Amino acid sequence: MRYSVYNDALRNYTVYEGPQTEQRPRFSSVGSLGCIPESVSGYLPARSICLGQSEEPQGKIVERDRNVGDFLLEFVTIVASMIAARLIYDSFFKR
Repeated sequence: MRYSVYNDALRNYTVYEGPQTEQRPRFSSVGSLGCIPESVSGYLPARSICLGQSEEPQGKIVERDRNVGDFLLEFVTIVASMIAARLIYDSFFKR
């Protein structure tokens, strides 16, 4: 299933392909106006693959949730970068 996440900085949508999940929206009514978009949209499922950018949304519009998998991936990337930088530094500036 396709999912779209709005990118406010670029004013377009990032389109993902991911597993179809049944998401229960978190409804919150604002008087007689109904629901605000943030309370109705679901979250991008884990293991979704980025397909690219689009000016129009494709599939379901969702929010990008900061889940544990994303955190661990970023943490491992930062640690690996620090180790690589240290190895490069030591190879050039070691006395």
